[in-house]
Amino acid sequence: AFPQQRLEARLTACDLDLEAPPEPFAGWPGLEFRRADVCDLPFADGSFDLVFYHHVIEHVDDPARSLAELARVLRPEGWLFVGTPNRHRLLSAFGAHRQRHWQRTWRNKLRENLADWKARLAGRFRNELGAHAGFSTGGLDRMLARHFADRRWLTAEYLRFKYGESLLRLPIRVLTLRPLIYLAAPSIYAMCRKEKGDAALLSPDDGAAALFAATSCGPDTSPARKAPRSLSPVPLKDRRPLRVMFVTTSM
Repeated sequence: AFPQQRLEARLTACDLDLEAPPEPFAGWPGLEFRRADVCDLPFADGSFDLVFYHHVIEHVDDPARSLAELARVLRPEGWLFVGTPNRHRLLSAFGAHRQRHWQRTWRNKLRENLADWKARLAGRFRNELGAHAGFSTGGLDRMLARHFADRRWLTAEYLRFKYGESLLRLPIRVLTLRPLIYLAAPSIYAMCRKEKGDAALLSPDDGAAALFAATSCGPDTSPARKAPRSLSPVPLKDRRPLRVMFVTTSM
């Protein structure tokens, strides 16, 4: 809802296992659902202005190919927002939102951390072996560099924003300092811009604000509280509506 309301955008949600629009989203204007493989998207080149690829890439069989596909369907000056677990994290799941098949309880969070460390000690902490490992900043950056010359890492900013009104805000500010962030950050976040075109429809600051608000609003979070700033994209009268894709693993 955030990109529709604040960016006046048309949304397309893509999911490999999507059979029908989930009940809460059925009938939303300007929102379509497509069953699609992120490694073989059914869209023409340059179809989208923004792509949200939030905690999906670690579940994909061919991550490098998925990034090539997302770069293909982005327009010049388009933005890709990507988030994934930090492969070098010491702890995980403590800030995770409640999900359809996962409840945010301390028992579940402890269970997930024990599973991570069990996989590490067994030498099986890899996405392709079934672990929820994610990527290191360096590893993901090398894959992104093949398609995006402009890459902005937002891990510290995102985590400080996400926990800005919680009791964890002061520890988070310390833990997101270098070099602590490489082990303390549970996930990593970046925004990447495709090669320049005639004119940008969304500034880097507005793009970052959209990323923070759209990806940190879980079912138990207030979207109004989470909106980080007042966006000021190019006025609608001066541009066409933005077209935005969300790639999901489940809705």
